[in-house]
Amino acid sequence: MKNNKFQRECPICKKIIKSGNYSLTSFEEMFERHLKKHKLSEKKRSRR
Repeated sequence: MKNNKFQRECPICKKIIKSGNYSLTSFEEMFERHLKKHKLSEKKRSRR
């Protein structure tokens, strides 16, 4: 088994986000950042 201790599927883009060597807390942060990217791109779309 590899170092993918934690993994979660992004509900928006269906990408599996794997933690690799990260601890759980930094994985949570990484996942939050990933979701924020989607929210930002949604805002850009709705401005038009």
